[in-house]
Amino acid sequence: MSSTAPDTPADHLTPVTDAARILGGSPALYVALLRGGIIEGSLIDGEWHVDTGTVGAALAVRGCARSEGAITRATCDDAAQGHPARMVGGAA
Repeated sequence: MSSTAPDTPADHLTPVTDAARILGGSPALYVALLRGGIIEGSLIDGEWHVDTGTVGAALAVRGCARSEGAITRATCDDAAQGHPARMVGGAA
């Protein structure tokens, strides 16, 4: 199973139950992704935790890969890099 790197602080991690509420899906989905090595997380006090910022950015990039257009690509690049939405070509 995946775990966080030793230098990753646990305070940046969210329990999978909260991650499911924030990002959608179910806690079981995030546990399956952890066990499959698709995402990283840490087992804290018997519950799996993930970094919702990293997982959210990955989901945004995945969604953008299906979209067309320069504006969408620029916005997705910003999301993947953790930047807030920017105005590109008059659209957010």
